[in-house]
Amino acid sequence: MKKSTYIIRKKEEKYSLQLFNENKIFMLESKNFDSYKSCKKFLDILRVHLYFQTNFSRSKNRAGQFGFEIRTCWDELIASSSWFSSREERESFMSATFKCSKNAVLEDTPSIYSTKILPLQEVA
Repeated sequence: MKKSTYIIRKKEEKYSLQLFNENKIFMLESKNFDSYKSCKKFLDILRVHLYFQTNFSRSKNRAGQFGFEIRTCWDELIASSSWFSSREERESFMSATFKCSKNAVLEDTPSIYSTKILPLQEVA
């Protein structure tokens, strides 16, 4: 059975959580962290905020695209979505994000989401 997954992504010495649905479609990315451990620890906080949906903040960029953010009760930005072409698409993804975050599992080895190119070594 396919499950939604969280992965921890490292980019430029910063870590973030990313949520993918069961079809491996990107749903949401958390704020950045300085360490893998603090990023992993943040997963429970993110799950709580997603579960109660009280802190979903709708947004629109200058290009006219629609997105949403997850904020704490102190208005701290903790995660954001990608951008969508319509309000309806955004609402659909908000609902889908809520549903897939309930049963998502943390995958510590995200090989299916990104591949790391290893340098070739000449052997005798």
